[in-house]
Amino acid sequence: MLTAKIFDIQSFSTHDGPGCRTVVFFKGCPLKCRWCANPEGMYPYQEIMWRESKCNGCGRCAAACAKDALIYIDGKIQRQRSKCRSCETFACAASCFSDALIPSSKTYTVSELMDVLRRDREFWGEQGGVTFSGGEPFAQFKFLEQVVRGCITEYMDTAIETSAYAKTFDFVRVMQWLDFVFIDIKHMNDAKHKAATGLGNGLILNNISMLAMQQQHPRIVIRIPVVPGYNDDEQNMMETAKFMKANKLSEINLLPFHNLGESKWRQLGLPYFYEGKPGIAAENLNRLAKIFEAQGIKCYCGATEW
Repeated sequence: MLTAKIFDIQSFSTHDGPGCRTVVFFKGCPLKCRWCANPEGMYPYQEIMWRESKCNGCGRCAAACAKDALIYIDGKIQRQRSKCRSCETFACAASCFSDALIPSSKTYTVSELMDVLRRDREFWGEQGGVTFSGGEPFAQFKFLEQVVRGCITEYMDTAIETSAYAKTFDFVRVMQWLDFVFIDIKHMNDAKHKAATGLGNGLILNNISMLAMQQQHPRIVIRIPVVPGYNDDEQNMMETAKFMKANKLSEINLLPFHNLGESKWRQLGLPYFYEGKPGIAAENLNRLAKIFEAQGIKCYCGATEW
């Protein structure tokens, strides 16, 4: 039976597409962005997150671990994350009565996920619907395709938040079934894109161009997570505007960098590259927005209602 790892489902979202929406977060992403706000969605395999503030130091988890991945020393848990990948029981989390250890995702069948969406749809209103996010939804393409088909059958409005790093044929085909699309462009320079995400941007830009040239396509909003010192220079923004104009794309959303996901990096036992780094000032974000507006591109700064 076809299943997918989903690391979160958020109801009543108003910033991930038009109206009130249910956002489904798929686990696994080909990119490994240094600033990722959802690091529990980066890797395709199940992980355990340790919330230190909830730990009562009982040591039950280490005793229950069959993989010797947890070491309990002086009330502190030390983990060897690589050993967790082969675990199927996660007895450590089951033994934790304080919810300090929790699995990073839950497995759903298509039918189970559709049941959740049917439950929520009465709260969406006329414009609302479901948004597929991540991680990267295309990382679990077969499941995504089946759920999108199910939504179409039941006349649910569909949106997606994607890096566009996917097989072009799969990408364009599924995109044409959707109503609303957010696509991230982290950087226009291939080398700089690879340095901060682990992969180049060639496939991403090609997929955006292929989608834009389709006779019928959903509403497309390009997004840039504006990270100070990385992609917040005027040249990068001008190159992005040039690319958008060439592909007849007219909407962009500049999202200011934040480090709200820092605690989740710690819970996963991963180092956070942007620890303590400040975000971008509002006046600087507005200055960058004017670059797009001068080119006739509608620019939205920060979270907005669509």
